[in-house]
Amino acid sequence: MLTAKLHSGKSRDASLRKGHARYLIIVKGYNQKDAAKEVNVSEKTMTKWGREGKWNDKKNHKENPLQEPSIKWFLLYVLINAPQLYKRINKLWDAYADSYKIDINDCGK
Repeated sequence: MLTAKLHSGKSRDASLRKGHARYLIIVKGYNQKDAAKEVNVSEKTMTKWGREGKWNDKKNHKENPLQEPSIKWFLLYVLINAPQLYKRINKLWDAYADSYKIDINDCGK
């Protein structure tokens, strides 16, 4: 969960990884082994997190955490995917800017 602990480096990283792992297991249907690889934690840690959060129960009941009345899942997604989003936005901006480049030598011809 996103908590006040996000201000410290290790706690923030662990919270983000745990939230992403929860998303992968409950929403995407990953098994714990694959989710552990994806978020770069040990299977032991993943098992502990899953047991604490009762993720398998929630997965089996088709709970969708994205329907919670909170913005935390959107923010978590943005935090996790920020580098890829930034690259994509820059590519789109460059393509847009390139489409409006004017060759000064062509002016008035």
